[in-house]
Amino acid sequence: QAAREPRACHGRGAMTATYIRLDLIDLAVAGATLEKAAKAVTAQLEKWVESRAATVARKESIQMSNAAARETWRTAGVRQIQWVATGKNCPFCDQLNGKIVGTEQTFLDAGTDFEGTDGSMLPVSHNTFHPPAHTGCDCMVVAI
Repeated sequence: QAAREPRACHGRGAMTATYIRLDLIDLAVAGATLEKAAKAVTAQLEKWVESRAATVARKESIQMSNAAARETWRTAGVRQIQWVATGKNCPFCDQLNGKIVGTEQTFLDAGTDFEGTDGSMLPVSHNTFHPPAHTGCDCMVVAI
């Protein structure tokens, strides 16, 4: 049903849209029926609905703690901070790990593409002064 209602798709994350597009391309190449394609899209949307709240809460928690740390250190006179990758790292977090910037500088600049250690590209939509760099990022900043 979600595949038939355009509003059900409104606001989904870019990664979910990418997965749906890739699924549809694979299904089209395999000669799948429209019914099978609709089921695949519905399955992706159901997966997104089930996990979205926890994903947003986790990202906001990481963002707030890193923003507070950066601002506290900046106010206290700390001049530099370092990106520290923790947990299970992606190619983007691996690339940022250890990077040092001034507390007034960005780690990533809006409108650029950031290359991960594996050559994959991450479009940067906003100036990134602290983690997270992407959904699922569990990095942190530390004072230098």
